[in-house]
Amino acid sequence: MFLKKLVIQKGDEIIREINFHKGVNFIVDETPESQPPQSTGNNVGKTTVLRLVDFCFGSDGKNIYQDTEFKKQPNTVIEGFLKKNNVIISIILVKNIDDKNSPELVIKRNFLTYKKKIQEINNQNITDNAEFDSCLKQLVFNTEVEKPTFRQIISKNIRDEKNKMNNIVKVLHPYTKAEEYEALYLFWLGLEFTEMSEKYRLSDEKKTEERMQKQFEKNTSSLSLIEQTLSVVNRKIEELDCKKNNFNLNPNYKEDIDKLNEVKYQLNKTSSELGKFEMRKDLIIESKEGLEKEYSQIDSSQIKLLYEKAQALISTIQVSFENTLKFHNDLISEKLKFITRELPELEKTILIKKTEIDNLTKAEKELVEQLQKAGVTEDLEKIVVELNQQYERKGRLEEQKRFWEESKIRLNTINENLKAVNDDIYKQDSLIKSRITEFNK
Repeated sequence: MFLKKLVIQKGDEIIREINFHKGVNFIVDETPESQPPQSTGNNVGKTTVLRLVDFCFGSDGKNIYQDTEFKKQPNTVIEGFLKKNNVIISIILVKNIDDKNSPELVIKRNFLTYKKKIQEINNQNITDNAEFDSCLKQLVFNTEVEKPTFRQIISKNIRDEKNKMNNIVKVLHPYTKAEEYEALYLFWLGLEFTEMSEKYRLSDEKKTEERMQKQFEKNTSSLSLIEQTLSVVNRKIEELDCKKNNFNLNPNYKEDIDKLNEVKYQLNKTSSELGKFEMRKDLIIESKEGLEKEYSQIDSSQIKLLYEKAQALISTIQVSFENTLKFHNDLISEKLKFITRELPELEKTILIKKTEIDNLTKAEKELVEQLQKAGVTEDLEKIVVELNQQYERKGRLEEQKRFWEESKIRLNTINENLKAVNDDIYKQDSLIKSRITEFNK
């Protein structure tokens, strides 16, 4: 599509209208001869026009009144003018700029928010940014693939920043993931894959599982070590059971031992459940502590004095440092609320499980006392205490093993699905190579 026109309005009043023509368009310095000429052509509005066009394509527009190097000190005069006067930026795109009857695509935006926000495509107001991006992608590029986004596709068309001026293909944010670049490059080469969004999702899931695996390795060294330790614990339990069963117990031995076995089973089961809930709690607390470290510790009293001095010189300063600090800390607080919302219920459940374990331990002790005879009490109690400890240890190890094995299964499934997606892409390898050859040429 061709850019036909850029219109700047202040409410209903048109304050600037720029018509574009097929081929190269120049922005020329028209400084009157009576004023000193500009030999460099700086400050005549070349970059601003680019950024206004980019604003209509979905940018946040801050670079129009905010320097990339000094983002905390925006030009409040320009920002105030754009917002107080409800400045509206419109662009008109056409498929055939030589045909006066060619269908037009009109995009219109202002700098206000909420109910006053204007973000129109052909007179339809689309305030949701993701929907706006998707609609533009469908209309301009005639595609509905989820990845890449419209903003990513046009990143090479609006060359208003240093990295875009210097780079040919690495034109996105410095921290952009390889999967996003892969989807973008394939699209630029004329190849669309609906599986790219699935690949992006699977890659994120893979990183999550790999982080979990590292956490397991940090806490337990390896799955093999857990299995070996579990084997040792099981042998120890067998030995202790054998010792306990060799005691000369009372005539109701069979009935009492059945009860004792049932209590042991419940104790083992409850210990496993407790291990699972405590592990979940530890992961949440670790995430919580990580977020709490992000709270800003800046001495706001000193900054306040600086702001008061600045206000005396610049009356248009609108936002205080405390407000910015409060917004940052409020955002962290909301994240903390979201992450820790399970903690009260988890702690309640853990407390219940511990109470159940205490009751079961007490019941087991009572049953053991019924099974004991004079002369063997102390030895039998030692065996029962050690047996309980081994069963608790077994429960924790089995829970760790289950978590680890489930994570490995999930990781294998993710890798298989990723391989299937990559295989579909590799099927087009010859076409991709021919497109790259054409691009390099």
